[in-house]
Parts: sequence; structure tokens; C-alpha cells
Amino acid sequence: MNNFNNNGNERVISSGWNIYSKIFSRGSGIIFAQKPNGELSYYSYSGSPDLNNFNNNGNERVISSGWNIYSKIFSRGSGIIFAQKPNG
Repeated sequence: MNNFNNNGNERVISSGWNIYSKIFSRGSGIIFAQKPNGELSYYSYSGSPDLNNFNNNGNERVISSGWNIYSKIFSRGSGIIFAQKPNG
């Protein structure tokens, strides 16, 4: 626990994320969020993860739709998103 910021305690940065079926990060302050209807959005923040540090006033930016055909979605950085269909 000694190496955690905030003494290992959680820090709420926003709420309402329950509208998303998948949430993942690519690092560098970018959070991707997919709605059950397949719409993929991203949020970005500068500085420490805090509600006041989200860009675009904390509003999502929609990238595209149709992502609900994938069973897994993740990113390893550099703006690249990997997706796996249920059939592998």
C-alpha cells in the first residue's frame, strides 16, 4: 500500500459509467467506453484523474458505432484498438 497514490484509497473522478458495457484505457489519459448499442466513445483528461481535469467538459466523443459485434475490445496504446469477434 505504501506505493499507491492517495494512500491506496479510491478516488471518484465521475459517475454514470454504468451506461457502458465495456470500458478500457489506452493510457495517456484516454478512456474508451462502449455502449450496449455498439457506440464507441472516448474521454480524455489532462493532469491527474479528476473530474475537473477531463477535456471536452467531461463529455464523451463518439468515435463510431457497430462495436457490439465484438466480444473483447482492448488497446495497447498508440491509438490502436484490438477487437475479437465471438467466433475467435
